Amino acid sequence: MNDVDLDCTTPNRPYILGVRDDLKRAVLFQPRCKQWSCPYCSGVNQARWAARAYMGTATFQDRGIAVCFLTLTSHESLNPIQTRWVFPRAWKKLSQRARRAAEGFEYLMVPEQHEDGRLHIHAVETSDLGEGWWKDNARQSGLGYMDEETHIRKPQGAAAYVAKYLSKSLEVLDWPGNFHRVRTSRRWPPLQALETPPGWEFRSLPLSTSLQEVYQAYARQGYAIRLLGSSDAWRFIESD
Repeated sequence: MNDVDLDCTTPNRPYILGVRDDLKRAVLFQPRCKQWSCPYCSGVNQARWAARAYMGTATFQDRGIAVCFLTLTSHESLNPIQTRWVFPRAWKKLSQRARRAAEGFEYLMVPEQHEDGRLHIHAVETSDLGEGWWKDNARQSGLGYMDEETHIRKPQGAAAYVAKYLSKSLEVLDWPGNFHRVRTSRRWPPLQALETPPGWEFRSLPLSTSLQEVYQAYARQGYAIRLLGSSDAWRFIESD
């Protein structure tokens, strides 16, 4: 059996068996856990969200829709813990107002815990409502009185913006367990789903499965079978 490369190392993940019968190739690997607490997966998550910011911005700009960077502060009378408690309701109220004021309002938003522990909001959004509107309505919704809204010229800027603030969020170790590091409106364009490579079939194995028995069974049938980490597994699959 092969050495497993070290990428995602979160324990208790089921193994995936991938088989391509026509080429007699097989691979065993654990998919990544996708958790922000995982050093490997957090980097992949960050890259994927940056890509989604890029793609969404490009999609809207191709339709002639202006896309902006938006920064909002928390209410100055709130302490760090209170800003987290107020944030979900305040953003929901504010985004509903923005949707009524700007038809087709969409966003990809990254909450940032500032140096003093208070939350700030950074978003790529399509309202183009202007700083005056955001200042008044953010205040009335329970957020701070400081804001900034500027136009995005190129999708690369949106990707860099999201990557920057996600990097900052990864430095914070005490996020609540159910706190979402990225939030989007329902119609912010998703990344395209990856297609199953032609000829390959995949299935998840129960945790109690003996990998050695599976490996040996396919080896006896003449399959070139590998036990790999997720990154090397996909390189093996795509090397056909």
